[in-house]
Amino acid sequence: GRNYTVDAACASSLAAIDLACQELVLGKSDMVLAGGADLHNGINDYLMFSSTHALSRKGRCATFDSEADGIALGEGVAILVLKRYEDAVKDGDRIYSVIKGVGGSSDGKALGLTAPRKIGQVRALERAYTQAGISPASVGLVEAHGTGTVVGDKTELSALTNLFSRSGALPGQTHLGSVKTQIGHTKCAAGLAGLIKASLAVYHGVKPPTIHLQQPNAYYNSITSPFAFNAETGIWPDKKRYAGISAFGFGGTNFHTVIANHPKEDDSAVLQSWPSELFVFRGDTYDEAKIQLNQIKSLLEVNDSIALKDIAYSLATSSEKQVQLSIVADTAEHLMMNIELALSGIESKDTFTVNKKEGKVAFLFPGQGSQRINMARDLFVAFPEMRKLIDSYPELEKVIFPSKTFNEFDLKQQKETIKDTRLAQPLLGIVDLALAKFLQSIGIVPDMLAGHSYGELPALCFAGVFEEEKLVDLSIQRAKSILNSVEGGDPGSMIAVSATKENLQPILAQVEGCYPVNYNAPTQCVVAGTTEAINKLMEVLKQERISAKKLEVACAFHSPLLAKSKGLYQTVLENVPFNEMQIPVWSNTTAEIYPANASDIKERLTDHLVQPVRFVEELQAMYNDGARIFIEVGPGKVLTGLTKSCLEKDQLTLFVEDNNTNKLTHLLSTLAQYLGTGRSFNIAKLFDGRNAKSIQIDQPELYKKSPAIWRVNGQAAHPTTGSLPVNGALPIINPLQMNNFTQNTQTPVAENQTNTERMLQEYLNSMKMMIQAQRDVMLSFLGQNPQIHQVPVYQAPIQNIPTQNIPAPVVSSPTNDGAEKTVIIPAKQAPTKDIKTLLLQVVSDKTGYPHEMLGMEMDLEADLSIDSIKRVEIIGTLKAELGSFSSNTANEDTIMEQLAGIKTLNGLVSWLTEYSGASNTTEKIGIIETQASTSQAQAGFSLEELQTAILNIVSDKTGYPKEMLGLDLDLEADLSIDSIKRMEIIGDLKTKIGFGGDMEQADDLMEKLAAIKTLNGLASWIHEMSGNAPSEPEQSALSRLRFDLTPTDISLTENTEILHGKRFAITQNDSSQTLAIKNELEKHGAIAELIDSAQDLTNFDGLIILDLFSSSANHNIIDHVDLIKKMDLDKAKWIYLISDIPAHV
Repeated sequence: GRNYTVDAACASSLAAIDLACQELVLGKSDMVLAGGADLHNGINDYLMFSSTHALSRKGRCATFDSEADGIALGEGVAILVLKRYEDAVKDGDRIYSVIKGVGGSSDGKALGLTAPRKIGQVRALERAYTQAGISPASVGLVEAHGTGTVVGDKTELSALTNLFSRSGALPGQTHLGSVKTQIGHTKCAAGLAGLIKASLAVYHGVKPPTIHLQQPNAYYNSITSPFAFNAETGIWPDKKRYAGISAFGFGGTNFHTVIANHPKEDDSAVLQSWPSELFVFRGDTYDEAKIQLNQIKSLLEVNDSIALKDIAYSLATSSEKQVQLSIVADTAEHLMMNIELALSGIESKDTFTVNKKEGKVAFLFPGQGSQRINMARDLFVAFPEMRKLIDSYPELEKVIFPSKTFNEFDLKQQKETIKDTRLAQPLLGIVDLALAKFLQSIGIVPDMLAGHSYGELPALCFAGVFEEEKLVDLSIQRAKSILNSVEGGDPGSMIAVSATKENLQPILAQVEGCYPVNYNAPTQCVVAGTTEAINKLMEVLKQERISAKKLEVACAFHSPLLAKSKGLYQTVLENVPFNEMQIPVWSNTTAEIYPANASDIKERLTDHLVQPVRFVEELQAMYNDGARIFIEVGPGKVLTGLTKSCLEKDQLTLFVEDNNTNKLTHLLSTLAQYLGTGRSFNIAKLFDGRNAKSIQIDQPELYKKSPAIWRVNGQAAHPTTGSLPVNGALPIINPLQMNNFTQNTQTPVAENQTNTERMLQEYLNSMKMMIQAQRDVMLSFLGQNPQIHQVPVYQAPIQNIPTQNIPAPVVSSPTNDGAEKTVIIPAKQAPTKDIKTLLLQVVSDKTGYPHEMLGMEMDLEADLSIDSIKRVEIIGTLKAELGSFSSNTANEDTIMEQLAGIKTLNGLVSWLTEYSGASNTTEKIGIIETQASTSQAQAGFSLEELQTAILNIVSDKTGYPKEMLGLDLDLEADLSIDSIKRMEIIGDLKTKIGFGGDMEQADDLMEKLAAIKTLNGLASWIHEMSGNAPSEPEQSALSRLRFDLTPTDISLTENTEILHGKRFAITQNDSSQTLAIKNELEKHGAIAELIDSAQDLTNFDGLIILDLFSSSANHNIIDHVDLIKKMDLDKAKWIYLISDIPAHV
């Protein structure tokens, strides 16, 4: 078959995918290997990227973050096997994804080499989705190019938002991320790295996270944007999953690939490596298990780089003997430490020795109140079998696993949403049942079940009373039955009271309308009732000095106030077939096991809605029935704590999911504790689909590292065993001095210098020029302004030449007749060379095109390859040729933007003519001031002179012969003159033709230069910008300045939506303004707090100082400077100091 490479810079690997697909579609190949390889992170790469400030100072790529400061370089090799879909299906191949379409584009004739362009990116996206035959609105994941530069991220986000919004995508429907946040920018392999990441995502049904994202790019609008971000890996429940992958290369080469999932038919695990592993040591006795401890210790001593999962798997499958000891460890060092402690007779928190416990196992299913966002998230990702129910309800997935928020207001909204009874109960049922089924799948089978309140419903489902598919619907209908039973407009309230049942009963008798509904612990009861009755009860309890806390609930659960709910739920259950229980389920209502008859089960289940929960009696009855090991199968550990307080005996309480640690690590610790009871389960099942290898743990010498193996990373080499040889590398005695300027190091040499030395000198100078050019290109791409350096030009070594002293010019002195005179030495005459001719010459020199080939209307970019960088060089050369020229208002960035917009040489000439001012025809070299002062007149220059100067400079800056240059050539497309090079051209023109005044501010100047498209435009711009007004006289001395206070109204210029969720600190003040401002901020969704001077202010977005009013001022301005210093000034957006004392302003 064919074998070739393709180069499209950072888009190279997706370009290879495009060509590979064409090979398959055209039938030229039946299978294609397409890949990308980047292994050249050498010193030149880092020098180039660091000189352009492209590298992140924080050492990581923060794609789409508002403080993204550059890229982190990465290396990588990625290869895919591609086949026609029907062939892969027929051959039984594992299909990770199906490529639906590949779209490509370039940024076109009118765009620059390095600057990202929205229209070009949009065109590539449109072509990809057109070929794929799907709408962007159906895409759930976009793997962005996302280099982590503010300009690049904003452009890409704008292009994606434009297309997806036009296609009807809903706000927040598509997850957006970039693999560069995890592995850095692998340059030509980056596109394929993103494609592999997206393929695994659609294959396993997960949404990968984007890290290093604290606050999104300013362009992102969380309310209207079709995109959302994930800080943690989440599940992707859609049956049909589409993803898009982008790669954009230097030079404006854009590629976008659209992929879809193929039904997964194997049992490969989502996570090959876990954050921790469970290590079991077996033997008939503990001493026999110590043999394995010593074997693993010896193994780690000779090779600490063996995969932990391989060691854990080998121990788990080493024999069928009893587990005597378990260890949970996350690193080889951690495992070694715990082994050494165990051998010393010390048991750490991660070591679990077997202590057999007789008795039955009970599963406890938590109820409403235990729910929270992201519960069991890691476990749902790691174990796809747990997703059976949630995959059928993608709308619930968005509630339980919401996208990342960027303010406290949105986070609070997410937490409040999941408290809704109609969402909380079905979500709890899904999680409870999934965890219980997982434990059952690995061999942990309970002897009895119980649930707290709502938890009784998933317990009955697990026991086989009704089908799993009915659980969510029955949960939703249960919630609706409860809420629809509320009458009279008062849903009621609930409080938790710290009192025993016996002490509480006499108090409840004093208040009508209150009912005990939950006996959760011996000293905790929950009371429900009407809102009025509960408020009265709170007063009575306060008088009795009994602690009580109001609960956030939707209504008075389990109370007679909801009597109507029983009938409503009975109607729901009538048509649902119930089966016989496979496992006994204990009832909250009776503290006994549920009856066996289906109709009796339904009756008990509906009674449960209006009867109190007798949880203390229930647990005691279960204990009396032999239960000794209680495992909470749901989010958190609420029931674990209640069980301990209810029994306080020799029971063991375990909980499967914890919110405070890594959920996989906690699960393994729970399983290790279960093994510690003397029981066992199918440990080997934890390694299903993870490609764990069996090693011979009894022969550690087989895995000893070879001393001949070295680790080489491109910059250094280290042996895998031992250390570097002593004195292997001598220190540098005279380190190389790196400077930002080039010194003239020419020295007289002999005429017979060897050809080798000359060739070496030429090579070194060529390397300098190449790095400088790469730096300029990168700087433009990153949206930064490079420093303008004179490109070093190699000169032949000079010989010693005799020199003679030249007398200095004589300056006349005052005459003796008493009349003083001012002596003026004439300067060289202003240039009269035609500016068009000069511009053509410069462009010819800079671009290499012969002068005859240049035309004034040629496109600078498309015809002459003059990008924005080269335009600045041409301007700099013209400045040298024509003298100084500038504007009174333009800054460097404005000039850059104007130059980028110039399309032809004629445009450049016009810009120069517009921008240039008068140049002095005489120069005061020596002036002896007299009693009368003399002013020097300025003379302007014509548009033709400016055009000639521009052509000469552009020729010089681009290398194009002046004859090839035309004033209407496109600066970028024809001459490759970008905004930076336009700045250089302006600088040279200032030197050569001297158009006067100070340049505008850099931002405005760059903006205008970027807009100039031709040399004519450049000349016109210079001509327009230059003025003939005399320059302002220099101020000889600093004068006193006077400031006057002027009352003014404060006008609101920002959209008040920006205040949502923002925190404001307001200083204490006795006046009414304090509360007025606080109320106004809170009305717009802000969080306003009154603070004192000692409070930490780093977490606030704004500060308002109000205690400077003359009526109540206690501090001076110095005190408030100290207060402002307590703010995080990188985060703070608003700082206001409001005063009516003029001296304070």
